[in-house]
Amino acid sequence: FRSKQWYQRRVRGIDADRKVDERIVKLLLLGSGESGKSTFIKQLKIIKGEGFDGKGIRDEYIPVIRSNLLQATKSILGAMAILCIDFASQEAKEAKMRVLDVLGGIEDQTQDELLTIDPNCLQNLSSSIITLWHDEGFRNCFSRSNEYQLMDSAKYYLDKAGEICCSTFKPSDQDILRSRKKTTSIIEYIFDIKKVRLKVIDVGGQRRERRKWISCFDNITSIIFLSSLSDYDLKLQESSDTN
Repeated sequence: FRSKQWYQRRVRGIDADRKVDERIVKLLLLGSGESGKSTFIKQLKIIKGEGFDGKGIRDEYIPVIRSNLLQATKSILGAMAILCIDFASQEAKEAKMRVLDVLGGIEDQTQDELLTIDPNCLQNLSSSIITLWHDEGFRNCFSRSNEYQLMDSAKYYLDKAGEICCSTFKPSDQDILRSRKKTTSIIEYIFDIKKVRLKVIDVGGQRRERRKWISCFDNITSIIFLSSLSDYDLKLQESSDTN
């Protein structure tokens, strides 16, 4: 049995929490997959938050960045077969086989699985990735990236393949900003800007994630819909027939 005083304290606590919540500015970020919602939040963290200098934070992005590098390499190799583009050198053909031996085949692994690749194996693979990136045929396929799905940061990471694969790699702010990890849930971030508390809500942008959006609209102060300027001539990841 609860006393009357307990219930009164409980009600006062709920009222106080409600008043605090009402003073929070709530910003909902919407947009398709890879439109830049999570990148927008990373930029806020650098400009208005504590950045990525907390204990172990940068290390958390190392497997993501390495996965992005491998995913970019795999996407280009897959597209070369589809677009019938040949390698310009025998060295690149041999490098392709070494890469596929590690990745287990172009179609067999998802980006999430690539996150678990052994760091020592990746370090041994760096020279093969660099050889591919220097090949004229591989570069030709990269230049036609509007004809298939390739992340925007592909060139940035391929240019830094040797550094990224090194065991002593420590990502910079720019490395982290360009990293891509699919958002599959609703994530809230809090920022204190001057005297305003800002709650930014990030949601997944893929088609199967959009049904979750409706649950985020309650008590929202404003909405920003983001769109990637570089995607104007790309096909959807979910449908190769739709722009």
